[in-house]
Amino acid sequence: GQFSVEYSLPKSSKVQLGIYNMLGQQVAQLHQGQQPKGKHQHQWMPLKHGGSVNYYICRLTVNGKDFSQPVILRH
Repeated sequence: GQFSVEYSLPKSSKVQLGIYNMLGQQVAQLHQGQQPKGKHQHQWMPLKHGGSVNYYICRLTVNGKDFSQPVILRH
């Protein structure tokens, strides 16, 4: 399936958005760089890595502060 992440920035910020596997390895980089204030959306279509369920961590870093959320994708 496809994964979509949405977030809102209160001001222009340096942003890094990535998807990591359970070993902590980055498997996708969705954004890196400055973004203006407001709402933002990014989508990711992972490759199927065997099995019917895959687990990931979505990590959003805004001005050096990390926010992480688990992601469970069912195929």
